[in-house]
Amino acid sequence: MASILYPKMNMGTQGTGVLLVLLSCLSLQVGAAFAVQLFPLIGAWSVTCLCPCVAALFVCAMARPRVTGWNKTQVSSVILFGVAMGAMNIAFYHAIELFPLGLAVALEFTGPLALAVALSRKKIDAL
Repeated sequence: MASILYPKMNMGTQGTGVLLVLLSCLSLQVGAAFAVQLFPLIGAWSVTCLCPCVAALFVCAMARPRVTGWNKTQVSSVILFGVAMGAMNIAFYHAIELFPLGLAVALEFTGPLALAVALSRKKIDAL
């Protein structure tokens, strides 16, 4: 996705990628812990709308994307990505509302983890 939005952006080293994945996992856990506390106050659906809006503000503040020069492919990619993220958040926060936080997060990671292991080509990747 970043290569579509920022074609000239240097994605950094492998260590940078690992760090970004770890920060993403950490932010998911922290966000979910805050979200659970908000459910009794504003409900799961309101939290589902609030979290991506807060995330978008952080991303725009950090990345400062220049959207004025985007072509149709970039705009449609961002819209489709937003719809996918919205659907994922709705499902995840509804699961947190129904199940304990640890179980919901474990189930969320099971799919991508199983796919990564199944598609790994090296033994170290599977590990």
